[in-house]
Amino acid sequence: TVLNAYLSPVVGRYLQHLESKALQAGLPDDILVMRSSGGLMDLAAAIELPAAVLLSGPAGGVVASAELGKVLGHDSLISFDMGGTSTDVCRVEHGRPESAYRRSIEGYPCLLPSVAVHTVGAGGGSVAWVDSGGALRVGPRSAGAAPGPASYGLGGTEATVSDADLMIGRLAKHLAGGMALRLDLAKGAVRRLAATLDLSSEATALGIVEVVEAHMERAVRAVSVEEGADPRSSVLVAFGGAGGMHATALARRLDMAGVVVPPHAGVFSALGLLLSPPRVDLARSLGPDAMVDEAVGSLRADAARHLVSETGVSPVDVRTLVDVRYRGQSHETTVPYRPGEGAAVLEARFHDAHRIRNGFARVGDPVEVVTVRSAALGTPALRWSDLDDAVPEGEAARGTREVLTSGGAVDADVWWRHGLAPGTTIEGPAVIEEREATVFLDIGERATVHPSGALEVEW
Repeated sequence: TVLNAYLSPVVGRYLQHLESKALQAGLPDDILVMRSSGGLMDLAAAIELPAAVLLSGPAGGVVASAELGKVLGHDSLISFDMGGTSTDVCRVEHGRPESAYRRSIEGYPCLLPSVAVHTVGAGGGSVAWVDSGGALRVGPRSAGAAPGPASYGLGGTEATVSDADLMIGRLAKHLAGGMALRLDLAKGAVRRLAATLDLSSEATALGIVEVVEAHMERAVRAVSVEEGADPRSSVLVAFGGAGGMHATALARRLDMAGVVVPPHAGVFSALGLLLSPPRVDLARSLGPDAMVDEAVGSLRADAARHLVSETGVSPVDVRTLVDVRYRGQSHETTVPYRPGEGAAVLEARFHDAHRIRNGFARVGDPVEVVTVRSAALGTPALRWSDLDDAVPEGEAARGTREVLTSGGAVDADVWWRHGLAPGTTIEGPAVIEEREATVFLDIGERATVHPSGALEVEW
């Protein structure tokens, strides 16, 4: 209620303005807005419940990662969205993003469902600085888009991750979108920081990269190891403008199964909006004597009805989960449940989930169901199979340039991603550039172009 009160005037005005402009442009008036839970909601519902769209942007990238994982045959993956200010990571198992039902937003509890995104203040614009003990730090403060990194030439003077990437050669001086980066300004910013650290500029730039990658490694551990999941069985789906430049180093630190860089990596979250289904999420608290099957059946019917009334589409899938705990516990574990499965199945599922997440299970102790949840989903407007396979355009080979790595300077081949035909394999060291993003392959790494246009990276 508090979050909605804060957000409603701002979000309401924005969405109403968007609707007005869309109508003036002759666009359809059935505008849908991305939910934090990974589905689409009606514009009027978003205005009424703006807290439900707080994580709508990151949710799009997670949904797109899940859909791409199905195409590539990956049952377990971690989405890794590195932008200018932050990095968002989320685990996806069996084609479904992990969900969260309790979050804290600026200190306010939010009990609305969302994809279980973990965010750290580590992005291309994250500022490098030296703390009172003389240690190099990166973030969470960001230079933003204005003035941005020093290399933007817009007045920024502090060294950022993007400045370091430019200085060591991962990032080109002229981006595909036509923007020119100022290498001299990046070097100046890093040099000033290096003087404080009593290091060379090159060592400082590499240090900035190592520190930000350590931040992101902790984020991946937070959604995997700390949740009882082994990241070694997962691939890392890296997107955002900066994701591909740091993904392989991060994945190799964690001994992950590989890296996937999707097509349209810089705008992948936007693609996820098109791949998302209309969705309604409902929850209902249960008393101590409530009948679980009866409550689940009733809530499933309500969710299906709400989806039809809100979006005009019929559900193709209705999912049910229940929050369960041992009697006396102050926290719950959410597990899937279908009507008729029975108490024994539910309890066994809860014990298993509790053991995975917490390291133990109190089999035989009484358990109680606190909340039932239901999500009704319609058909997405677009499926991955509707997208055209990658078609090469332009010359693929773009020469070489020197890239500084922890092992020294290397001559890296430079490739234009949009010119690479499916089946092509690129050996590192290499830089693969595209319109909205850049990928770096170190020595011993190789990327193969999938027919979907995704880069599958191994080592």
